[in-house]
Amino acid sequence: MPKLPSWYIVYQILREENRVMTEQEIYEKARAIDPMISISDVEKALMKLELNGKIRVYEGSKKGILNVELAEGMSFLTPDEE
Repeated sequence: MPKLPSWYIVYQILREENRVMTEQEIYEKARAIDPMISISDVEKALMKLELNGKIRVYEGSKKGILNVELAEGMSFLTPDEE
């Protein structure tokens, strides 16, 4: 069976959990699916998904912690629309 792309693994984790998750939580769940996945792979997947509008990534309450959530069904105001 071919290896699943890291972006697909990350996206499926977020869809299954359907909640805000930290980058570390996603990494740990991804490692359970694919032990060869690295934190760098997860970060690249998050960037790809964010650039494609599938997720939203923002800094959490603790410095250096990234929170991630699905962006589907969300609408955002641009600064000039506020």
